[in-house]
Amino acid sequence: MLPRLVWVLVALAGAAGWGVLAFHRGETVSAAWLVLAAVGTYLIAFRFYSRFLAERVFGLDDRRANYAAYLEHLHRCHSERAVPSEREFYEQYVQGRYADGPTRCC
Repeated sequence: MLPRLVWVLVALAGAAGWGVLAFHRGETVSAAWLVLAAVGTYLIAFRFYSRFLAERVFGLDDRRANYAAYLEHLHRCHSERAVPSEREFYEQYVQGRYADGPTRCC
């Protein structure tokens, strides 16, 4: 809840900056309002564009198996196999992901 509140405050600060710039009449515009508007806009854009890049472009997902989950699975289902190093695990993962054929052991 707190991170969302922080982003709402950043959005409001950016909106206030743009609002002051849009409705300011007759006087010179203070550089502080311009900086506030730009920083608020850039922070929000960076926050949500980085999420888009991580999820949609790079396909990052916290639910994907990691090395610790793989070791647990290996111990539980394939105790006779040798335990690979973390580097070997990720090399096998990448090879399996981009190769044709099955990528899961069971």
